[in-house]
Amino acid sequence: MVRFQGFFCGLRSGGGRFFKEDAIMTLSKGAVGNLVNRYRAVLKKCHLMNVFGSLAVAALITMGGSVALAASDFAYEGALKDNVVGEGGKAIGGWNFTQPGEMSGDHSTASSNITATSGVFDEIIGGNHIKQPAGGTQESPVLVSIGNTQTTINGTSGVQYIIGGSKANNAHVMLNNGATSLTITGGSGLAAEGMVIGGSYVKATGNPGGGTAAVSTAETASTTVSISGGTFDGSVIGGSAAHDYTTYPGAQGTVSPQLSVTDGDTNVIISGGSFAKPKDIHAAVVGGGLALGKGAASTVTGTSTLTVTGGTFGGNIHAGGAAVNGGTASVANSVLNIEDGANKISGLNAVYGGGLDSGVSGSLTTNIKGLVTGTPNSKTGIYGGSKAAADNLALKDGSVVMNVSDSTLCADIRGGGGAFGAGSSSTTDSSTLQISNTTVSGYESGTNIWTGRIFGAGTAQGKDTLVKHGSSSVTIENVTGVTYDKETGELSKEDGARVYGGGQAYRVGGGEKVFVDSAKVIVKGEKTSLAEVYGGSIVSGTSKPETSGLVVLGKSDVSVEGGTVIGYVVGGNNTNWFGRSVVGKQDDQGAYAFNGKNYSAGSTKVTISGGDVSQALVAGGSLSDYGWYYNQNGVRESAVFGTTDVTVSGGKAGTVIGGGIASYYNTKTVEESKIQLTDASPSSFVEGKTSVTVSGGEVGDIIGGGFAQSNQKDLPAFAEVKGDSTVSVTGGTVSGSIFGGGMADGEDTGANVTGNTSIIISGGELQGDIYAGGAANGTGSTADVEGSATVTFFNGSTFTNAVHGQGKGATVTGDSILAFGNLGTGYTGIFEGSFDGFNFLNVTSGSSVTLAKGLDNASVGDGLKLNGAGTVISDVTLSDAKKLEVANGTLQSSNVALAGNSNLAVSGGVLRMAENGVLSFADTAHLTLTGGAANLYKDMVLDNSYNTLSGIADAIVGTSGNLNIFLGGAEYTAEQYNAAKDGLFATNEKAMLNFLDGTLKVQEGEQVVIGGGVTDDKVTLSGVVPVVAKESEAAGEAGAKIDSVPDRFIQVVAADDANKTLLTASSLEVKDSTFSAKGLQINPTDAASGVNLAVTGGANLTLVGGDTVGSSVIIDESGSAVKTQIEIDGGATLNLGIAGNTANQMASLDSLDVRNGTVNVNGNGLDTTQHTYGELAVSHEDAAVNFSKATVVAQKTTLGAGSVSVTDNTAALFAELEVQNGSLQILNSTAHVENLGAKGGTLFVDPAYVKVENLSDGAFGSSLLVGDGSVVEIGSIAELQAKAAEAGLNPAAFGSGFTVASGESMLALGKPVTLGAGGKIVVDAGVDKSGKIDGKTVSGSAYFGGNSLLVVDSAIASGGGAIKANSRSDTITVKKGAKLYLVDAKANGDYTVASNFADASLSVEGWTGSDLVTNRLINAERIAGTNGTVKIKTTAKQASALYPGISIPNTLDRMIEDKQNDVDSGNAGIKFLSRALEPQFLAEGEVLPTIDGAAQLAYAGGVQASTVAVAQAPVRAIQSHLSLAGNVAQKGTSLHENGFDLWANAIYGADRARDFSAGGLDAGYNSDFAGGVIGGDWTFDAGAGKGRVGLALNVGAGDTKSRGDFNSTKNDFDFWGVSLYGGWNMDNVNVVADLGYSVSKNELKQDIPSSLGLGGRIKGDVDSSVITAGVKAEYMIKTDVLDVMPHVGVRYLAVKTDSFSTKLDQGGDLFRTDGDLQHVWQFPVGVNLSKSFEMESGWKIKPQADLSVVPAAGDTKTKIDVRTPGVDASDSMKRRVMDTTSFDGVFGVEVQKDNVSFGLGYNVQASEHQTGQGVTASFMYKF
Repeated sequence: MVRFQGFFCGLRSGGGRFFKEDAIMTLSKGAVGNLVNRYRAVLKKCHLMNVFGSLAVAALITMGGSVALAASDFAYEGALKDNVVGEGGKAIGGWNFTQPGEMSGDHSTASSNITATSGVFDEIIGGNHIKQPAGGTQESPVLVSIGNTQTTINGTSGVQYIIGGSKANNAHVMLNNGATSLTITGGSGLAAEGMVIGGSYVKATGNPGGGTAAVSTAETASTTVSISGGTFDGSVIGGSAAHDYTTYPGAQGTVSPQLSVTDGDTNVIISGGSFAKPKDIHAAVVGGGLALGKGAASTVTGTSTLTVTGGTFGGNIHAGGAAVNGGTASVANSVLNIEDGANKISGLNAVYGGGLDSGVSGSLTTNIKGLVTGTPNSKTGIYGGSKAAADNLALKDGSVVMNVSDSTLCADIRGGGGAFGAGSSSTTDSSTLQISNTTVSGYESGTNIWTGRIFGAGTAQGKDTLVKHGSSSVTIENVTGVTYDKETGELSKEDGARVYGGGQAYRVGGGEKVFVDSAKVIVKGEKTSLAEVYGGSIVSGTSKPETSGLVVLGKSDVSVEGGTVIGYVVGGNNTNWFGRSVVGKQDDQGAYAFNGKNYSAGSTKVTISGGDVSQALVAGGSLSDYGWYYNQNGVRESAVFGTTDVTVSGGKAGTVIGGGIASYYNTKTVEESKIQLTDASPSSFVEGKTSVTVSGGEVGDIIGGGFAQSNQKDLPAFAEVKGDSTVSVTGGTVSGSIFGGGMADGEDTGANVTGNTSIIISGGELQGDIYAGGAANGTGSTADVEGSATVTFFNGSTFTNAVHGQGKGATVTGDSILAFGNLGTGYTGIFEGSFDGFNFLNVTSGSSVTLAKGLDNASVGDGLKLNGAGTVISDVTLSDAKKLEVANGTLQSSNVALAGNSNLAVSGGVLRMAENGVLSFADTAHLTLTGGAANLYKDMVLDNSYNTLSGIADAIVGTSGNLNIFLGGAEYTAEQYNAAKDGLFATNEKAMLNFLDGTLKVQEGEQVVIGGGVTDDKVTLSGVVPVVAKESEAAGEAGAKIDSVPDRFIQVVAADDANKTLLTASSLEVKDSTFSAKGLQINPTDAASGVNLAVTGGANLTLVGGDTVGSSVIIDESGSAVKTQIEIDGGATLNLGIAGNTANQMASLDSLDVRNGTVNVNGNGLDTTQHTYGELAVSHEDAAVNFSKATVVAQKTTLGAGSVSVTDNTAALFAELEVQNGSLQILNSTAHVENLGAKGGTLFVDPAYVKVENLSDGAFGSSLLVGDGSVVEIGSIAELQAKAAEAGLNPAAFGSGFTVASGESMLALGKPVTLGAGGKIVVDAGVDKSGKIDGKTVSGSAYFGGNSLLVVDSAIASGGGAIKANSRSDTITVKKGAKLYLVDAKANGDYTVASNFADASLSVEGWTGSDLVTNRLINAERIAGTNGTVKIKTTAKQASALYPGISIPNTLDRMIEDKQNDVDSGNAGIKFLSRALEPQFLAEGEVLPTIDGAAQLAYAGGVQASTVAVAQAPVRAIQSHLSLAGNVAQKGTSLHENGFDLWANAIYGADRARDFSAGGLDAGYNSDFAGGVIGGDWTFDAGAGKGRVGLALNVGAGDTKSRGDFNSTKNDFDFWGVSLYGGWNMDNVNVVADLGYSVSKNELKQDIPSSLGLGGRIKGDVDSSVITAGVKAEYMIKTDVLDVMPHVGVRYLAVKTDSFSTKLDQGGDLFRTDGDLQHVWQFPVGVNLSKSFEMESGWKIKPQADLSVVPAAGDTKTKIDVRTPGVDASDSMKRRVMDTTSFDGVFGVEVQKDNVSFGLGYNVQASEHQTGQGVTASFMYKF
């Protein structure tokens, strides 16, 4: 045998239990070979491999026999060892197992504690050690356990492995370790070629002949590693480690072991030390466990925590676990804490809140404070998630939380992890970042800038890597940054950091991708200074198009509340130089296609509410920017699918852009660069809708579309909007211009808008011009609008500049519309600006605009049409060939001057000249009447003889319509009427001339009649008009015809009857006749049956109606209304009312039956035109009834064919309405239907409000088309308008209901709808009357478009559901962005919204997420099934999670879980809480103040605080009265000599409290009280001193008013009290004691929001009291200058608040609050300074000041136990009443003479949250 004795450095011993240093062991040849092979690394470390490589090692391998080795392994078996000195072997705190069956392995009740102080160790093991062959079998591993282990290293060197727990080596074993504690304070060369392991360590090789492929497990309760010093060459692992050598580089294993370690919580604390970058494990520190090799697994079931407060780091650190070389590791939760207040941390390269090649399934929290890291040329990477370094690895992290504060960083901060290995991926559920009071800096080199950056998500930096991130939230507060020159290290810029809500795709190998579902960024803090802010991600790095990276963002929300941003604020992504970006969701079924993929809609939102971003570009879309190169063969494309929204409500902003930005910059042209152009132009487009809203603050230019900018024509930029853009200004200041379209700046650039643009002005100060289109600056550039462009003004705007209907250098292809008001929001006022380039001027119904600058050639342009239903007040001055058309509404003018070949055309509206106005014509100008009406005054067109004025006959052309001449009450004859008609109209002109406001003059014996033929009981008026017949003249012979008699009922007589006797008939037919009259007069044959009026043939009859409600168009000879039935047939027309008439037009008809023809109700207002119909029937495809500007009531209406139109602000009531076929259109009106039978046909609503009370029995067989701005309500749902607002729509009151904004539509179902064959529901702002959207017919039976709202009463969402299809072949489509409001939903409910449809799983996209609205404490999930149902499943939210800090979570949770919530409950408390939780009753911000204020009524009203204050006021008076400092007479007479004293004090107090925490609210109060104290006492000798006893009474009143977050609360209180007191003094020593009792009566009232509908106030009466007792000791030190009196005391207060009920002011208990008793102790310590002066008059004056500190202990918080009657739960909370330390100051003066004294004092009490002030006035009389 060969004998070696102790020379192997660190060589691990073989078998055996204990070995002394001179022990000898024997090894076989195979064992020696195995030994050397296994410990080759050890030999190498000891520099002995060269020595023994050719000698000893070779000999060991080749020699036969056995080998004896000296060993130095020591196992202390649980004994305390506090001074272990290393001698080269292992130090084992527990037991060492190397032979099978040697001893029991269960030592779970034992613990170990060893301390290594010096020397050299191979390994230090805090627990047990077991190795082959001591382990069991694979089928039956042995259990080896130990309790808690504690290991301390105070100074060693060369330790390869430091293990806090136990170790297993090639053993089939189950290790079980208690809690481990490993502390390292120093040492060198630690963990060289090894590790520091806080938990246990299992390893196996599996090499042939070199060990067993073991099955080993280790479970450790918890681990703690504390390091304050030392140098570490290997990794520090906070948890346990599993090590499979067979997959280690260079290993030769053939069979993989199965190794697993499990830890509870792991904890690593590093305050010092130096940590190298390990070679094999690329992490200097790992907070969790380690799995090394593919047969290894590590699990941390609890939280892995890594805390760093010092140290130097050469490698990365990870708070999670690590999986290396194929191992698997997992951690439940991780925490990374880095705090460096002493600047003790250095060398950080990258830190991860997660793991290394392993994820954290739960929460990942990173807290960094006071850290200084990074250099001017090297940034530290700070990651909230895990690192995927291995190829093709998929990592998953849970929720990341990062808090970084008070740090100075040259770094990138990322809210996720990193995917670096080729093909790897990193997935994170969510992230929340809070970065505050921190500098985040970077560097630049040449034209490249790498600022410090903050990302909400992670990074993809490797070939085909992928980052997927759920939601991110980044909050920036007081964050700055600078940029250094990378080469020199000098400061180069102070631009600040860049912030991204998303992540980064950086090209390394190509194909990098980042997907973020949603991102939110908040920027605030006055000191914040940033370079750029993005809602999404950045894609960058040089690549070719086929390998370009991609970033995708679902939706973003960027909010700037404070600070400065100088570069960009962008809602979307940044495509930087190379790559592609998308806002949207990758979706195979999506409607948007981009680069070979389909996407569904996303959204971006940017809000500027504060701060200064005036130097920045603010954009809702994405940014594509590129520069300096032409030949990199790259693409840079940004796409936004869906909507962008930019809102400025405060602060300062520069140029605001609704769309995206595309930018290119170069100092050289392609020709100057002498290179070939291979790069693609930067592009950034939005396919969807853009929106810019300014409600406050200051902005520069506003661009509704995109912004394309390039200074090189060789590479122009493009920023298009493929959809609509909207700009809305409601407040603030706009210093620049407003463009509805885009802006293209540079040659050949493009920023077109392919849809429509809309600019809405309702407020603010506008200093520039407005352009309905875009702006194109540069040759070949385009910024056109391909659709229509609308500029709308509302009241509140003050605009005096120019509005242009086109763009600036750009055109509008479609219509350009200037509008004033819209449906629901009118406009009345003067427009001071000018305008041009429009072809439509629309003033909404009920609105009126006065054009200060009139209508002239410039404003009319190439033709202007007045198309709104409202009124335009303006002068008109036209020349040349200008044309102004009044197509709708009213043009009211005082001066119309037409010259040249100009034309004022009236085609459908009304031209109304002012009474004293001027109408003039010159040259060949015309007033053309082709419809509608022109209201003129007689002297404008006729002379006194009713002949036309010169030039008028040719100037007025009356093709059709009405020319109304107002006579001002004058009389006229038929001859004069006809003279005027003949002069004004040519023979072929068919306009009707009406003399209004005049009286047809009839001579004595003359009658105004119309003659007809009589057959039996029927009269026929055929081809006739009214006539003025002389006394003996028959109607048929009369020559004085008159077509229009609007002020008279025309008598119907026989045409040949010279007596003109009024006819009697049951039927009256008018055919082939055209005339106007107030009505017809005829006697009915039977008054009960009335008269049937048939209008047939070519008749065009106009009947004005009567003057009063209930009038008819037919009267009898007595002037009474005749029951009238009207039939329309043969294509005839009946006009009820005259367009332009100003008189009443009332009509009540028994029936109106339109068989073939048209009825036009030409109303002039809801009050002046009122019609009622018993029956209304429309039964032919060519039949039409048109209601306009009227009030209409129809008892029974049947639409069998044809159309009924309710338009122009009509209010219609249909009691019974049956739609069989045809079309019912409700346009710009309201309609109320009591019972609807929807059998077929179409109901088209656009825009309007329709209320349907009931649906008749049977299926819904009509097509209901709910269009733009429209609301249809079927059944009744309370507070529907409020619900619309809560769901995110923009409702506005309209008539008897409300409408929503343009682009929105709404259907509310309080009753279920069962669709019949052909039945259809379409709710979409884009649907037209034919049922098409964008020109395409809507297929399917139910369709809900984006931005539509369906409101469903939960009571109907059961059984067949709210909407039931006719058959399973019917389809339902719900677009993304469609909203659903489920009213009064209960927790744990299963609600059916739709049923019996075809497969809905793919066609229903909306009604989910934020688009699904229920009670605030309800979670709702939309499930669209393959069975054709759409269900909503509800669960209860935890109130405390939704409203952190809410005072009554138990009550709310129980109410919801028990389904008691009911907004109309008979229980007042449940009703109150239910309404407070429903969005339609309370805005989100009102919920907490309302509920918590009511639940804490007494606290909100300061009951406890005011009770204490008024109890302490008499105590102050008593102590002042008895104090030595209060004894003015220090020489001579003393007021406190023996005898009786009577004294009185007037008291006043003012207490103020602020910022007390009341759950989720801040509380405070202002309390004022006044009162008086009167007392009397007896002074007597008491031994060597004086004794004194007395009694005092106090009374007063006051009030307390709440402040802070509570709703306004007032407490009116009265108080009274009694006190017993006594004292003893001798010389300079005085002791005072008192016992008092005080009672307060509190009357509380608190305002609650009126929107709750509960009376607006709650109340409560609370009784409270205080028992107080105190002792105070004083000692007077007198000097010639000043008397100094220190004092000390103790006081006890028992503060009692009685139980009480909180009630509604209108009755009903809301809460019952239990009583509370607080025990408070105070310990005042202070000093009094005073001095007495005696005047010559005998008066003595004594000023004084007293300063004290008053600590308080005990129940400084009141306990509030509250419950709601009827709810089986209660809540308890504690609220602070007083601070624990306060400071008192008393300042006063007392004067005394003889036996009388007066005093005046002021006291102040101050603490952290309270300030109290008091004034006392005292009087004392000595008997």
